[in-house]
Amino acid sequence: MIATTLALATTMIGHNMMTTPMDKMPMLKISRITQLDNLDQGDALGANDADFYANVTINGKLTKTEKVAEDDAHPDWIIPLDTTKRYNKITIAIWDDDGGLERSDDHADINPKKDKKDITFTYDRYTGWLSGDVKGYFGQTISSQGGGDDDKAKIEFSIFK
Repeated sequence: MIATTLALATTMIGHNMMTTPMDKMPMLKISRITQLDNLDQGDALGANDADFYANVTINGKLTKTEKVAEDDAHPDWIIPLDTTKRYNKITIAIWDDDGGLERSDDHADINPKKDKKDITFTYDRYTGWLSGDVKGYFGQTISSQGGGDDDKAKIEFSIFK
């Protein structure tokens, strides 16, 4: 019995040591976007629902998400991170699509700093830390909202595996 328990514990320890956090594909998940200002104010259709989409740049590679038409959206957009590098530099830009009859799309402000609408941060795959315009840790829900410009919105996201 003791030998079996010891063998099982050794196998489990060995398994855990072989499976590190870096072995799995890290993902960025944008779980919620909320309109704080009316993004369609002044547009031809006025106060219709926001049509959010994100432009996410990871180490220079742009990914554009599909649209979700809600003022308080739960899109659950998932974007894989770069596993070839320790550091992932990530920029998230949120937009409201105004369609063909409207003027240009509205750039939502999700950064609390004045004159900066996007959030940019670095994710360290070895430590799990996020630093930059937002700070946090792997697995934690992180939020940011615009503070200094018009077209304010709030975003919630996390890095997970």
